[in-house]
Amino acid sequence: HSINTNSINGYGLRAASSTNYPIVGLSDNAANTLAAIRAFNIGGGPGLHASSTVDNGVFGTSAGTGKSGLRGEASATNGMGAYGLATNSTGIGVSGNNTAGGDGVLGTSTTGYGVRGVTNSATGFAGVHGTNNGTAGSGVVGISHIINTQGVYGSSNNGIGIRGASENFRAISGTANSGTALYGNSATGYALETVGKVKIAGGNTNPSDGAVLTSDASGNAVWKSNNSTPKIGFAAKLAANTSIPEDTYRKLEFSNEEFDFQNNFVNYTGTTTPSTSVFTVPISGVYNVSAMAGLLMGSITFNFDLGTIRIMNNSNVVAETRGLPYNDIGVSSLFMQINGSFHFNANDKIWIEIKHTNEDDSTQGCYNLNETERFSCILMHAD
Repeated sequence: HSINTNSINGYGLRAASSTNYPIVGLSDNAANTLAAIRAFNIGGGPGLHASSTVDNGVFGTSAGTGKSGLRGEASATNGMGAYGLATNSTGIGVSGNNTAGGDGVLGTSTTGYGVRGVTNSATGFAGVHGTNNGTAGSGVVGISHIINTQGVYGSSNNGIGIRGASENFRAISGTANSGTALYGNSATGYALETVGKVKIAGGNTNPSDGAVLTSDASGNAVWKSNNSTPKIGFAAKLAANTSIPEDTYRKLEFSNEEFDFQNNFVNYTGTTTPSTSVFTVPISGVYNVSAMAGLLMGSITFNFDLGTIRIMNNSNVVAETRGLPYNDIGVSSLFMQINGSFHFNANDKIWIEIKHTNEDDSTQGCYNLNETERFSCILMHAD
């Protein structure tokens, strides 16, 4: 040994300099197997301890191709080749930085994980967190060039295998408010493969019972109602109106439903409101609407002139038709019917109104309804 020092309580070797390196180690070993400085601890402490109050504790550089400025090895079970510890809430345990376009941190493994992140947080933090502050980069990128392997692999027994969140905006086709939480790309394999439950909701997807997942011209996923699956519609009969004033449109109230697949029709229960006997369209599409009503003269003295029945949608007339009376000795009756197919949008309100006139006496007020009234609205084809 050129220098051999030993100390029980103090420093074995101490060097100080205010203008240059206190200690310099040089090695010209041709086999590149010996270090310029070697620290070895046979007790329980570190092999080498370096500390600085204003700069890096250890600074290592290397000009050798494929070599490391700092290298750590561990051969014991559960050992770590390199360990970084930060005790400040804004500190970083291990930081890697590349200013020339390469990798800031590279992890490589032949049988295990190249990079593994673990968190024991109970407040929502991640084992691995990727952030991109640039204009075209990605927070996390996973790449696989081998068949049947994964660029990004997520697994969970109870929670979420992969979760992506986008807080900032990314411009896509000129749209400034369409951030991408998770992006997968594969030229020949699967961009995304899942084993287990899949849920797609929120945004413009509009999920509904029995809907089919399809896309628009840009490839955006959207739920569309499966035309062979949804059963939407109702039928009611026997109008509850006891009389209809002359020359005034009046909504027909129905209290006897024959069927209502998804409870979109509000039954009349004795009190007339804007929502009673109204069908609310659950999904956009083409609906068949059918309605009929009959009137009997309240007195044998007067006869009907004509009647009108119409389909209403949000206070707008969708269609209307007239019914001609049947007048005989002591009997005057009126039958009205309308039927057609119409396109309605979701949340449209549909109801039926009727009106009659009396040619003999315009002051004649009330005419009893026959038991022929019926109102139905059934989905034929969803958008």
